Amino acid sequence: LSDFLSSLCEHARKNPIPDAMMRKVMMVVVQRVTQQGACVRKARALHYCAAHSQECPALAPLVQLLCSIGGPDAINDADALGATPLMLAANNVGYDSPDLTMLRTFLACGADKSITDDGLTALGYYRARMCRHVAFCKGLPKNGRGPAWEKPLPTLNFEVEGLLMPSDGPTAADKAAYDE
Repeated sequence: LSDFLSSLCEHARKNPIPDAMMRKVMMVVVQRVTQQGACVRKARALHYCAAHSQECPALAPLVQLLCSIGGPDAINDADALGATPLMLAANNVGYDSPDLTMLRTFLACGADKSITDDGLTALGYYRARMCRHVAFCKGLPKNGRGPAWEKPLPTLNFEVEGLLMPSDGPTAADKAAYDE
């Protein structure tokens, strides 16, 4: 299942996935799961889709299917490093014009915004990534010896913040993840 998803993402990077093809893809996934015994949770299929959420937002219908096949626990499964699919999707939100399709899809499938990994929720994953990007941009040379960051520094996206905000508010680690 993981190899199949990998080749699908590779194709999607080069060509948009038409609806008819996505329907065929979903039928293949159902076949692999039901007839060949592939396991959505074991294959970390949702984690794979989340990790490629910005480059392949067309995978959103597949995520819905995988959630329904994998059961309610699959959407909140942590990988070996402790990250849930929502955390990985949050970690991949674009800087300039993020596509929030996958974040919305994971949330609609029941992703829990309050699950933590080392104190960070998905919100903290997003904030930490933004903080690393800002630090990188600030570290680019400004003396003419290399490519300088010419654009305004990226800032937190309030729409993303609103989508990922846990009902109890950010954790202490989430707050510390983006300290300008």
